[in-house]
Amino acid sequence: MSVHHCAYVFDCLLYELGPVHPTIKDLVDVSPPHPQFDDHLTESPLFVTFKKRASSKRHHRHRRDDSEEWELRGCIGTFSPLPLGEGLRQYTVQSAFRDRRFYPIEVARGRGPRRERVHSH
Repeated sequence: MSVHHCAYVFDCLLYELGPVHPTIKDLVDVSPPHPQFDDHLTESPLFVTFKKRASSKRHHRHRRDDSEEWELRGCIGTFSPLPLGEGLRQYTVQSAFRDRRFYPIEVARGRGPRRERVHSH
């Protein structure tokens, strides 16, 4: 998965969450995001996985290395090949809001979504 795929997943997530602040609505393009990667029509099985930073007290807030522990936050996908653009958008919504094992992702008042990782398999 490329940086462009991850950016598209978060653009889809932010689009679904809507504007964070009511006055921002007028300034933000409210049209759905479009894939900005060349392989958006390539068909592939895919899974969108969200992970959140583990809430253990033993983790330091200022740690910048990749040794942090992450816990599953949502994971839904398909083994049936789909165009990447369409599939990433569809399964971003499924993983973020419809994975029955977890509460839907929400925006904390005045902030964007909490730090989460996105993986595609």
